[in-house]
Amino acid sequence: MLTATFMMVGRAIVLGQPPVDFAALAPTVIRRAQLNPDTPIFVPVHPRIATTISFPKPIGEPLGTGFIDAENVSKSGATEGKSSPSARGEYVIDYAQGDSFFTVQPTARSELLNLNVPYEGATMVFYFYPVQSPLSALASLILQDKPIAPASAAKSAEPSSTAAIASRAPSSNSVSTAPLSATPTATATDTSFGIRKLETDLRPKFIPATPARLDGFLRKLQMVHAAQRGSELNELAAALNVAVAVSTAEDAGGGGDAALIHPVNDAGSYQVILLRAVRDSSLDAVGFVVLMRNLTDQVLVFDPRTFSARCGAARYTARVIDAPATLKPRETLSAYFVIVGAEDGRPGYLLAENDWRISVSLISPALAPGASLVSDHARTTNSSRKAEVK
Repeated sequence: MLTATFMMVGRAIVLGQPPVDFAALAPTVIRRAQLNPDTPIFVPVHPRIATTISFPKPIGEPLGTGFIDAENVSKSGATEGKSSPSARGEYVIDYAQGDSFFTVQPTARSELLNLNVPYEGATMVFYFYPVQSPLSALASLILQDKPIAPASAAKSAEPSSTAAIASRAPSSNSVSTAPLSATPTATATDTSFGIRKLETDLRPKFIPATPARLDGFLRKLQMVHAAQRGSELNELAAALNVAVAVSTAEDAGGGGDAALIHPVNDAGSYQVILLRAVRDSSLDAVGFVVLMRNLTDQVLVFDPRTFSARCGAARYTARVIDAPATLKPRETLSAYFVIVGAEDGRPGYLLAENDWRISVSLISPALAPGASLVSDHARTTNSSRKAEVK
């Protein structure tokens, strides 16, 4: 008769008498790290291990090439489109909207790939790399937004500290982080870095509007567009930490709560209709949800790179755009774009509820001489610009 024995060493419970010291592996398969959007995290993975990344709050949809939604994987293990030579289904990801975690599991042909995760207006960057042994892979990574106090960090050598993790190169049994830019680093004996106290807060007022963060903001605009006005939109705006202004183009019932009262920008042959404006204060950016409407019986070709927004006498050029380049006769399609700060590089502090005028250039057919894209009120009024009070 066999009897089951177990022992508890540290934080691991080991059943039976395994040939491997599983208890010693406990600190490496479950790790903690501090949230820092300026530092990528390298995660070791294995096809036999499901790796779960947990955040303190709900996250946006993870974005990355070569990641397949678990729902698209058939029971036999084959993936949709896997037979295509161009398919790069190297990792299976399981995520549902509103979750504060996601799970990744590599396939046998996985290689190093990155995954960008929108979180609280920023983007966390993860690099997943396969390892040879399942016991060298990470099973759980718990991210914390609470910084580690300098005093406790100096006394403790616990590997959950982001600083401690960053000091090592990626290995088969560690989660490691590395700065995105070359900055001076302090050694363990250089106390001028570790315990120096500042009289003022030198952190930047806004986080950098990197391409990854702006791409994440575009995803937020699509979510805002899909949300119904009222409690659903309000709850989503609170979850995404953004401010949303709705135009009268959506106020069919005349409820009176629409902040954008001149949404239609008419060029005769086409219209650009502003539906919603969204401000992300962390990026000092304003995003726009618009409709592009072809009023003619011919195909119209646009240059999406020329999308811009005006309020008062100021004009702001789009930094990132998701918009169609052509419209079929009488077709109406959605478009999204984002402006950041002021045109001269200074902060803009622009509010979503400004009286915006949206424009985009038509390539073909050309507008009639003297025609221009103007809002339905631009000929009679010069709107003022509204900014956050700082």
